[in-house]
Amino acid sequence: MSALEYRADLYDVIHGRRQHDIPWYVELARHVGGRVLELGAGTGRTALPVARAGIAIDALDVAEEMRAQLRKALEGETEEVRGRVRVLSGDMTRFSLPDSYGLIQIPFRSFLHNTTQDQQRACLERCHAHLAPGGLLALDVFLPSEEYMAAFEGDYEGLFRMDDPYPLPTGGFLLLSEWNAYDRAAQNVRAVHRYELLAENGRITESLYQILDLAWLYPDDLERLLVAAGFAEITFYSDFTSQPVGPETRDVAVTARRV
Repeated sequence: MSALEYRADLYDVIHGRRQHDIPWYVELARHVGGRVLELGAGTGRTALPVARAGIAIDALDVAEEMRAQLRKALEGETEEVRGRVRVLSGDMTRFSLPDSYGLIQIPFRSFLHNTTQDQQRACLERCHAHLAPGGLLALDVFLPSEEYMAAFEGDYEGLFRMDDPYPLPTGGFLLLSEWNAYDRAAQNVRAVHRYELLAENGRITESLYQILDLAWLYPDDLERLLVAAGFAEITFYSDFTSQPVGPETRDVAVTARRV
């Protein structure tokens, strides 16, 4: 798992603009029907749209700060939406719940927080055990780009790359910069994020660093793991479309069925 968890109050500021994956997960939930289990649910970025679509969902996350942010977000939802969401505490490699599900989803690369093959296998085995016969697992990972990795290596090693500024809901904005260290043998990446919070007048009010450790997996790696965990009918999607995965793919989504 990551060395430091995301700051929950900044998570939606940074990742709230990511929207392109949400319709894919909502449509899957509609198609499968029944209560959904989401692992690594965080602040509810995908769980809440599923609930707003009329689908009951159990939102599991290991970090209390993230669960608290989700509970706070639920306060602004209708009574009907609040009634569809159960916020659960648990580690995706060790969870044990009384229910079985027709769909388990692990959005926004959360599966990659499992940085070892033992953790990856444990997570998939837990998913298999909690799916009803014929149930579906859906998750996504990033597709490593040699060009992107090269931008942090060689002469660029240790240099921070700055993202566009993010407006803060309280005024001012957030500057995010990062550098990544890639371990190609282990297929792990350590991302060091630097956050600078600025007031409206441009004065820095807070500065902090966070470290995020992630695995990276190619489609062949995922397929081997899924087959070993007892899944079949494995289908890959390029950037949440029906197109095949190719060199330009950024996000690899996958569905697999319990047999």
